[in-house]
Amino acid sequence: MTKPSIHDLITERETAAGMTAERIREQIATLTAQLTAAETELAELATTRKTLLNLAVD
Repeated sequence: MTKPSIHDLITERETAAGMTAERIREQIATLTAQLTAAETELAELATTRKTLLNLAVD
């Protein structure tokens, strides 16, 4: 049984690291979308609260 060459080992590690990086990029994209949605909801709720408080005063 022959040992893999250093070049083969590096190539294997590069492939694995590339796959890991791509998976993390996908997770970041998902989290970014979730964060954007949560921030939008918070802004809308703040606007609603302000509007209701203003109406209550009038």
